[in-house]
Amino acid sequence: MIGSYFNFICLLFIFIPIIKSSSLLYYKTACELLKLPRDCHCQRTRGVPITSLNETRLRCRQLTKLTTDYRWSIVPYDRLAFETPNDNLTLHRFAFSDIRARTIRFDVENLLLTDHAFDNAYIGQLAISHTDTPGRINFETNGQVFYGSTITNIYIKSMNFQKPISEMIFANAKIYTLLIQASKFYGYTNKKAVLYPINETHSKIETQHDNFLEYDLMVTTSPSILTNTQTSPLKIRRRKRPKIFRQILETSDENLPSLPDRTVTINITSINLPAFVTIYTILSSIDTTNLTEFYFPNNIEYSQTDEIELSYNFILAIDAYAFRHLESFEGRLILTHNHIQFLSPLAFAYLYSIHNLSLAYNSIVNLTSKHFESLYQLTELDLSSNKIERLPPDIFVSLTNLQRLRLNNNPLTSIDPLVFTNLIHLNEIQFANMNLSNLIHPETSQWIWNLANLHVNYLLNTK
Repeated sequence: MIGSYFNFICLLFIFIPIIKSSSLLYYKTACELLKLPRDCHCQRTRGVPITSLNETRLRCRQLTKLTTDYRWSIVPYDRLAFETPNDNLTLHRFAFSDIRARTIRFDVENLLLTDHAFDNAYIGQLAISHTDTPGRINFETNGQVFYGSTITNIYIKSMNFQKPISEMIFANAKIYTLLIQASKFYGYTNKKAVLYPINETHSKIETQHDNFLEYDLMVTTSPSILTNTQTSPLKIRRRKRPKIFRQILETSDENLPSLPDRTVTINITSINLPAFVTIYTILSSIDTTNLTEFYFPNNIEYSQTDEIELSYNFILAIDAYAFRHLESFEGRLILTHNHIQFLSPLAFAYLYSIHNLSLAYNSIVNLTSKHFESLYQLTELDLSSNKIERLPPDIFVSLTNLQRLRLNNNPLTSIDPLVFTNLIHLNEIQFANMNLSNLIHPETSQWIWNLANLHVNYLLNTK
């Protein structure tokens, strides 16, 4: 009996230290695990397992560089904030590789993001801004900053871009919402200076995250991002699309021909490094007289994009073939509040699959059938609040699938009797804030009977 009791006591002395040490490891705070720089302050409730994503909150002030000297990705974060409002901050290569966070926020005067800075990151919201006055944001030339990352929302506000950025920034990334607001944005470039021979080997990569990470709505103000309620965390319900495996060019030194060192310019998007953006938005950031193709990255898989919005910018004209990269885009194109006066006859060429187009709240005067001849699949067109005075008889001749047409608040003086004849699927047309009595005349009112023959259900007029 005494021997058994002695053996039991010995076993307790052996196992208690082991249990205690493993318990301490399991309940270590994020601060202890990270070995943070002194400029960072970490908050974490002791006794909460490190697997809990909602407890790690880190705030760093006046840092000027973020490097791999600290293992930032060793713990997941609820909120990660960097405040350097009066200085420069550089995020170095692979510094945030594999990081997991619901919210990462930068309040920086001058931010530089280098190649692969967010390599394979998994983030709810990445917010970059500067309080009081606009800051500056720079990207390493042709750097693949967000390579392989899955990010619910990238929100850039009051940060002036210094030049057009390379579309390779988003290579192999999956982004639900990209929003640039109240900044100076100069578009994209897909040209790259390369020094031959290339001495780099790539391998295949597959998307690791099928779902977007939810986050608390702390920074975002755009209502388009609120998918359920304005007070609840973001819960995104997307229709399932075929999984796309990203294949990257494989090269090795042995297969490269011996070439003299020389600098040439190539199209970098000829290499298959696609980006996936569901909602693409630029608000109050384009200060150009002419909208061109350079505001739409060539490497985005637009068949996976639901909405593109460029509103509240200072755009006066849309050039020919401005949307030539959007041939597979099937969603909604919103170009409201932009001061647009002139449209090239080929402005909307290549938009063969688009379903919804809004040109409301601009200064458009003249439109012809040439403007719409590529929009075969268009089901909704909003021309409200422009300066359109007349509708030519063949203006909508190509829009045979159009279902809803909004002409509200236009100074229309005449409507050709045959203007709606080809709109065989039209079921709603709006004339709000217009005096239809000027357009209904015994000699010119045939267009109303044509609408009746088309079985239009809703002819709306509030005046």
